Amino acid sequence: MKLSKSHIVGWAFPTLLLIYLSTACAPSVTYVVDVAYTPALKEQLRPITEPLQIAVMPFDDQRADKKGIGKRSRLTGQVDEFEIRPYPASTAVTEALISALKIHGYQTKLLSRGTDETSITVAPPHIILSGKIEELRADAVSKPGYTDIKTSVRLKVRVYRVDDRSSSTMTIQSQTEPRVALFNPNVMQSAINEALTEAINKLIAQKLKP
Repeated sequence: MKLSKSHIVGWAFPTLLLIYLSTACAPSVTYVVDVAYTPALKEQLRPITEPLQIAVMPFDDQRADKKGIGKRSRLTGQVDEFEIRPYPASTAVTEALISALKIHGYQTKLLSRGTDETSITVAPPHIILSGKIEELRADAVSKPGYTDIKTSVRLKVRVYRVDDRSSSTMTIQSQTEPRVALFNPNVMQSAINEALTEAINKLIAQKLKP
């Protein structure tokens, strides 16, 4: 028997409603978000011909909530939480930056936290990067028919050049605000990584490229 469009809609709507109610009324959960540097097309990146060695000191996390990176508010009023991996956030951002530098063709070295950059007087390393995480957040608000996601990254980065012992500090930030029909933690993860990747790319383009 061939079903009419009205029959299909009449059957599908209660089914979708049942699925929505079963998920919306589920207890609050904690999602783990894997934070990483995720360039769109790695093959299009052009490594520099004479790679510098860049040393990175672990970033300091200046956020008030150092465990989580955001929340999702459901229609029912329940709240889910997002936690970062690798943990803590300082490790996640530091590893993402080192990964980005390697992808762009730089030699990298991880320094110990608290290293006195002025004690390094002969290159390599040629450049020493250190910084603070001022904001690293991802929030989602579910509404009838869609979910709004907002992510924000703000890093304060110090660039120290060993050869001439000069230094500069810059604040780099990026945001994403995708809207999706159904909430999916993978979309949240992609959004925060897109924001972090864009922020790191700004640093490389403005302070490291010749």
